[in-house]
Amino acid sequence: MPSRRLWLRLTCLLLVLALLGGYGYASWMQLLERHHIQRLDWRGPSLSQDGLHLAHLGLHQQGPAGELRMQAEHIRLGWQEFGSAAPFWQQIEVSRLALEWRPGPQPPASAEPSLDLQRLANALPLVPHSLRVDQLTAELPCAKGRCTLRGEALQLGRSQTLLNLQLTLLDAGNRLAWRTQLRSEADALEARLALAINGRPQLELRSSLQDDADGMLWRGEVSAPTLGEAAALRDWLDDWIFTPDTLPPETPRNAALSASWQLQLTPGTPNLKHLRQASGRLEASGTFPEPWPIPGIGQL
Repeated sequence: MPSRRLWLRLTCLLLVLALLGGYGYASWMQLLERHHIQRLDWRGPSLSQDGLHLAHLGLHQQGPAGELRMQAEHIRLGWQEFGSAAPFWQQIEVSRLALEWRPGPQPPASAEPSLDLQRLANALPLVPHSLRVDQLTAELPCAKGRCTLRGEALQLGRSQTLLNLQLTLLDAGNRLAWRTQLRSEADALEARLALAINGRPQLELRSSLQDDADGMLWRGEVSAPTLGEAAALRDWLDDWIFTPDTLPPETPRNAALSASWQLQLTPGTPNLKHLRQASGRLEASGTFPEPWPIPGIGQL
């Protein structure tokens, strides 16, 4: 028969475990409530030498900003570079990811959208070092109301101040391969964007913002030496950005465009007002094998 002292110790141990379990559950529920998470479930967890595996992960988040639903299949959270601060797992692989985003009611805008370089630099460490998604679908707001984005081979990589993103979008039999590089620091931002459609390079953009004594210096250049797949890009933008009354005219096949600029923005956080008041230079050139009608301007 267990002694009375042993029973007392076991009772105290069970009480402590119950208190710890209750505290952990309460903390978990507070965390979900703080982030407006209505539902979070997973299936098929397993551990291996290369990480934590989940067969399925589902999330439903609804807050003032809007409603997000996420379904992910066959996830691997790698042990490599695992940390004690968000995002905890730095190596993430997902076989299929489905997102649905519905924005909440938009309050009256009190100020124009602005770009805060310091806030952007502070947010960069929250991005995992490596993220790969084999298949992606996202239902998002667009100019036509709701549109579905379909993509594959999403790869995201991050170092201390550098972010690289690659994604191939699928649209009406066309493959739009985007490559983006972003370097963010407290007083500077550099961005590069390249687009290839059906394996043919179409567009390359470089841009930089540098804080200086006179405000913000914005430099950039865009090059489109061969727009042989311009119709595919226009069709994709037609769904997401343009409405029937703002749809631009078709770009002539094999047209070539280039532009460069250097603008001095007034002091303060960059926004549209600063852009309208900017001073500097803008140069643009183009080659068109046939006339290109521009609404309100005429033919180029």
